[in-house]
Amino acid sequence: MCTNQDCKTIRNAGTILIIGGGPAGLELAGELSVDFPQKNLIIVHGGVRLIDFLGLKASKKALEWLNKRGVNVYFEERITEDGLPGPEDEGDGLYTMSSGKTVTADCHFLCTGKKINSSWLKGTAFEDSLDERGFLKVDRSLMLEGHPNVFAVGYITNMKEMRQGLLAQKHAEVVAENIRKLSKGSNKIITYKPGPPIGMVSLGRSLAIAQMPWGTMLGRLPGMLKSKDLYVGKTRKALGFKS
Repeated sequence: MCTNQDCKTIRNAGTILIIGGGPAGLELAGELSVDFPQKNLIIVHGGVRLIDFLGLKASKKALEWLNKRGVNVYFEERITEDGLPGPEDEGDGLYTMSSGKTVTADCHFLCTGKKINSSWLKGTAFEDSLDERGFLKVDRSLMLEGHPNVFAVGYITNMKEMRQGLLAQKHAEVVAENIRKLSKGSNKIITYKPGPPIGMVSLGRSLAIAQMPWGTMLGRLPGMLKSKDLYVGKTRKALGFKS
């Protein structure tokens, strides 16, 4: 979400730092490089490649596209809260990376994702179902290990797949069917089968990178599918909104 203050900050900045090279960071960099080509953009990413939830080809295409647009990318570097300019450094714009190297920017956007929000489950009956990362351990029916008839869907599960809203919806369909079966006394519950990793990341207003089971591509075709409205229209329709 971009606030009016964010828009003002972007317009006034000469150099913009994006912390994180996942889908959020890449999409933000794409939008800024297209709408504000005169800005200097820097991405600092803790991994060895961009959008690493997708395959190597997608990462390579993303980096090549950014390089052509003059975006500077630092890999295997992190900027923690300690590395951010403090109140006493206001106007300095000096950011310290994990290696000790510094970059200078007029503003920054944190695009590192959110931690799993499961700490509230500690001290409850479901604490034993949390793994070491804080995800809930589920079986193929999305039922919690050790807790019959209790299900989990979406980001909080330890299912080995990408974290996507579309997949959370598929989780919900499986769980809804299993609850229906159990409520009727049937033990023939169905299982969730993860599919091949697919994903789409927008690059500005008209382009996108798509990884599908049959291949990876960057261009206007995937851009037509996502970059037009970032699936807002499709999601509103799925939720029953008519306008």
